[in-house]
Amino acid sequence: MHFNINTFESNSLRLICNRRDEITINNKTIRFLNRINGVAVSQTSIYILLYECDESGDIHGAVQPLNNIDAYDYEGNLQWNISEIIGDVPNPFIFIEVHTKKTISERLENKGWGFDSEHVIDGHEFLFCSDIGGLYYVIDITEKKLIYRKGFRS
Repeated sequence: MHFNINTFESNSLRLICNRRDEITINNKTIRFLNRINGVAVSQTSIYILLYECDESGDIHGAVQPLNNIDAYDYEGNLQWNISEIIGDVPNPFIFIEVHTKKTISERLENKGWGFDSEHVIDGHEFLFCSDIGGLYYVIDITEKKLIYRKGFRS
């Protein structure tokens, strides 16, 4: 799921985000150098999308951080940065969502982008993200590997 949060609670997870640069995951507070632009939650992890804005609050006038998605476990420990899975990217990410096999297939299969659900495994979860340069990425977050990359502005 992808959402704007102040507080989110489930059986094993409590997220509090009262500041643009800080999140509390089950009583562990993490402060970032950049602002939080999005949060997506899987069954085992929290994914944080970071960005920066200029003095007026516009993200287009500011230098954006690259590799700006981090994964944390439910204890608030950093698991990985997106660059560890897909390598360094030339553009910042602007969107994240967590999907199951059914929802990622529905999201991408009929778009004409050549997405093939044969690499999508039942029971796995997938991080769907896009960068400002026009690329979509699908990461199998269960196996921590990139399974799809395609430009949507081509």
